[in-house]
Amino acid sequence: MQLGRRGKIALILCVLGLLITGISYSYEDLFVSSNRFIQADDFEENLSAVDQRRAGWPFCYLIELRHESGSVRRSFHWLALAGNLTFWMLAVVLTIVYEKFLRWQHDRRSSASKDGDLVADGKSRSPNIDSLALSDIFVFTLLVALCLFYWSLLKQRAAEHKEMANRILLKPEQQVERSAYLPKFLKGIVPIPFLEVNLRIHSILLVEPTDQQLTQIMQVASLKRLHLKGDGYDLRSLDRLTNKFELVDLRVSERQIDSALIETLAKAKQLQSLNLSQTNVSANDLESLGEMPMLERLDVMNSPVQLDKTLRLPWANSLIELRLPSPSDKPLRHEISGLKQLVRLRFERFKGGHVLSTLSIKLSNLPSLSKLEISERQPTHLDLDDLPELKQINALNGSGLAADSLTVRSLQLGNLMALERLIHRRT
Repeated sequence: MQLGRRGKIALILCVLGLLITGISYSYEDLFVSSNRFIQADDFEENLSAVDQRRAGWPFCYLIELRHESGSVRRSFHWLALAGNLTFWMLAVVLTIVYEKFLRWQHDRRSSASKDGDLVADGKSRSPNIDSLALSDIFVFTLLVALCLFYWSLLKQRAAEHKEMANRILLKPEQQVERSAYLPKFLKGIVPIPFLEVNLRIHSILLVEPTDQQLTQIMQVASLKRLHLKGDGYDLRSLDRLTNKFELVDLRVSERQIDSALIETLAKAKQLQSLNLSQTNVSANDLESLGEMPMLERLDVMNSPVQLDKTLRLPWANSLIELRLPSPSDKPLRHEISGLKQLVRLRFERFKGGHVLSTLSIKLSNLPSLSKLEISERQPTHLDLDDLPELKQINALNGSGLAADSLTVRSLQLGNLMALERLIHRRT
């Protein structure tokens, strides 16, 4: 069938729409609500930038995370791609049907008059298929109605997220942040009202959450940060974490965990920050995590973890900051070597805890380590070798702030060329 000018233009626009929306674009937070999310742990600030790219409209079929280190994670959804193709093919089909309707209307009017409509100069004139018709006004009205319907859906979703945020904030200790996560090229272009209707929850801190709360939270597709403190919920509620492809920061602390949660975490390869402090996580559990190419921060303070050279920790190759436990009722020894990216290492006693036993630390072949922090009054044996970038060995008080002295029982140093300051006291 031969299309008229209107049909050709509409067909070209549909094809261009499919191509343009099929390209992946970089996304970022263009607008953040006033409910700012306060970092629970200072070491979790300044995560490396991850370029998130998305493709597809009205359904996102591709999410791609590109880490600064070069690691790339992709989530591809065939069903969403099929939905997009169906949407645009339907637009093309409707264009053709509309064009056929106009031609049928044109032919019917032409056949109604043998000689056409006579004009003053005696020439014949028949209806022009490319001229503006009442049906064009109808189509335009329909498109405006669809845009208004889409706008109302955005407002409804934004209202649902705002209501959920308000329920979370009813508990003083809990925190939430909403943001408009949109393509970067829209920055400075779209008006504030459009950004406001695109506000979605992306960061949550819950204290002793219930199973019902977690069930609702797991339905938030835009979740990037989830901090859970305390007990009171079933760990099986976290099974859906594997579907949270955008989640990069997770904290599960101050409770007992099980092997099922470790298996779930092992599938969350996109995590950049993981906090399992004040839990019963062990070194063997950490070994079970396997490859986690984007993991930069790990906190296992106040846990039974004890690192040594026999452990195989493939996820540790990308670590930048690591927080490990100090001993309580029995001596503890940590031996760490070969972590090329590690910059900051902290051995911290649980807040309010008492120092009962000695801590032995053996560090070697850590070419990027520049900051070492140890709890004050913690009897410590230090064996440091081949740490060319180490500039500080600092003491921490019970609140995690800088202290004046560090208790060192024995000290062995080698190749610490950049060391600028050593705070210690022999006892």
